[in-house]
Amino acid sequence: MPLIYAGGRWRNVPDTAQANVEPRNPRLPDRPAPGPGSLPGRGPGKSPGAVPTPRLPIPPRTPPATDTDTNRGPSDADIQSMVDAAVAAQAAADANRRRSNAFNDMQAVLRGYGIDLDGSFTQSLREMIYADKSDDAIMLELRETQAYNRRFTGMADLIERGQFMSEAEYIVQERSYRNLMAQYDLPTGFYDSYDDFGRFIANGVSVKELDDRIITAQTILDEDAPAEYKQALQSLYGVNDGDMLAYVLDGDKAQDAIQRRLRTASFAGAAAQGGFDSLNESQASAYAASLGAEFDNMTQQERIELERRTQTAGVIADRDQFLASIEGDDSFQREDLLDVEFLGDVDKGLASQRRAERERGRFTGRSGVGRGALGRRQDY
Repeated sequence: MPLIYAGGRWRNVPDTAQANVEPRNPRLPDRPAPGPGSLPGRGPGKSPGAVPTPRLPIPPRTPPATDTDTNRGPSDADIQSMVDAAVAAQAAADANRRRSNAFNDMQAVLRGYGIDLDGSFTQSLREMIYADKSDDAIMLELRETQAYNRRFTGMADLIERGQFMSEAEYIVQERSYRNLMAQYDLPTGFYDSYDDFGRFIANGVSVKELDDRIITAQTILDEDAPAEYKQALQSLYGVNDGDMLAYVLDGDKAQDAIQRRLRTASFAGAAAQGGFDSLNESQASAYAASLGAEFDNMTQQERIELERRTQTAGVIADRDQFLASIEGDDSFQREDLLDVEFLGDVDKGLASQRRAERERGRFTGRSGVGRGALGRRQDY
């Protein structure tokens, strides 16, 4: 019968009970049977009374975690939600940064235009930019503001006439006016404000036209110019010396009207040099209108040429006036010679020629009118 150790002593057990005995580990050597001098439960060399160490139970293996555990990490949906929130926050920050930059850039542009950025204007600008309106939409709204129209005073009139000029083109035109005035040493503050330039632009006064006005004004106001020019301007249009430059630079007056009046006054002044000092505005205007395009700008050279022609006509008028008085011809008028010289009046030219022929006849004892006299026109 096999022996087992139980309850502190060896016991015989039946074969049927051996199934409850711990099976032998085949990897370990067989335990030697107890020999003489050995006590059950003690191996060789063991001190008497030693108790064998009991086997400790093996703890069960921990099962793997499942989705039902309370300590699980974030789900895929949670991670995507956090990513979306971060992207949205970054997009909002980028949009605000872009709007802030756009606001600063637009302010810089408007300051460059010379627009007064008062509180209400700035607030309106900020609201439009933060509403993500386009640049074109913003400019359309800004053009309706008082601050804009105080700066670009001529723009509304251009738009009303169906014309368009960008702000940059408008400023270039203003700069051209200003440079031209500086070229002629006009005093600072004299017709160089936004309002003055706005009237020039609104009335279509080009830089060349403004140049023509200034040249004509200087020709009349030149200290070397005869006083008759200034007197003609005063008598015909009530413009004195001090008002002359302001008169020709008045942007509300059309260029044609300014040019016509200055040419008329210039002619009247030159005619007075030839002794024709009783011309009215209608007469002087008719003679001035006959002048060629070279007299559009009444420079000193054109003034001298005009004086030469009127003085030549004046010399002949003096002679004809004397001869007419001798002949008792009351129909003669001094202005007849201006009609001949500037209007090409052939009949009056022939009458003057016959008068001269008769005078020569009186000295020679022959008839003043020869066979070819009527066919010849005297060269003045």
